[in-house]
Amino acid sequence: MSESDMLCKWCSGVVPRGCVIVIAPSPRGICKVMYFCDFTCLLNWAMENLRD
Repeated sequence: MSESDMLCKWCSGVVPRGCVIVIAPSPRGICKVMYFCDFTCLLNWAMENLRD
C-alpha cells in the first residue's frame, strides 16, 4: 500500500464529518471498512478496485 493510500483511508476510528464510508471486500484482505475524506481518494480507490 502506498503512502498516499494511507492518507486516504483508514480501517477503524471515528469517521470525520463529511467523509464517505465504504464497506467493500478487499482483494488484498487489508481493510473491509474504510472512509474517505477526499473525493479524489474515493475515485482513485474505486478505479483501482474495479479493475481487478
